[in-house]
Amino acid sequence: MPRRASEAVPAKKAAAEAWAQEAGGRGDFGTWKYLFATEEHLSQASSWDALLTLTGARG
Repeated sequence: MPRRASEAVPAKKAAAEAWAQEAGGRGDFGTWKYLFATEEHLSQASSWDALLTLTGARG
């Protein structure tokens, strides 16, 4: 991965987490959460439940 792209990942992650917290905290839009998944996670997961497990979002 080019250095610039890899440097953008933490900033995008932080922005998505902030947005999910804001949207979820308002109470008008239901529950929102952020899930960080790599292309490898996506290619390995056969379902949403599998993706949650692969990313560690589900214990």
